[in-house]
Amino acid sequence: MTGLDLNNQGLIGALPSALSLLTSLQTVQLPGNSFTGSLVAAWSSLSRLTNLNVAGSQLVSTLPTAWSALTSLSQLNLGANLLTGTVPSSWALPAGMSVLVRFVASSNAGLCGALPGNWTTAKVPSTGTGLGSLCPQTAGLLSVLSALTAASWPSGMTGWTNATDPCAALWTGVTCTGPTVTALDLGYYGLQGTLSPNLYLVSGLRSLTLNGNT
Repeated sequence: MTGLDLNNQGLIGALPSALSLLTSLQTVQLPGNSFTGSLVAAWSSLSRLTNLNVAGSQLVSTLPTAWSALTSLSQLNLGANLLTGTVPSSWALPAGMSVLVRFVASSNAGLCGALPGNWTTAKVPSTGTGLGSLCPQTAGLLSVLSALTAASWPSGMTGWTNATDPCAALWTGVTCTGPTVTALDLGYYGLQGTLSPNLYLVSGLRSLTLNGNT
């Protein structure tokens, strides 16, 4: 079996993880259905897959880092879903999706951040997304940094640049649950400055520790 086409069949439910067992698949066409839940990381085993289309559903997950193993993929369409987060940097590595010609990301308002590697909007149509702009939680965290006196920022702090994702790059003091920043602990770092009003952009924050600073 090398192809599966269930275009506009009114299918409802989760994407089947068992599809990962059909390792001879080259094309999977599932657009125009009503799939919910997550993209399936286990589909990374479909190493012969050249064309994957799951556009026009209600998928709510982030983009699986494991899909960087889809080294034969040339066409990927995930448009018009409810996907969130950033495009994994591993997708653009030489060992990743090296033959990918087109990745349709359009109409996923929760996708954000820089495109990886040398990918451009010519390869990644992104109308209706935040791709190319900072994710709100990243902008919120960086506003904290910009409100501080630069000299008070410890030299050993890792991450904290607009070129990295706070969860993927493990920024110092930042704790994440999946792709969402849920805690910020900058207590007793000797920081000086003001509190940024834009911290509200880190909307998933549950714990904030800033004591022991000035």
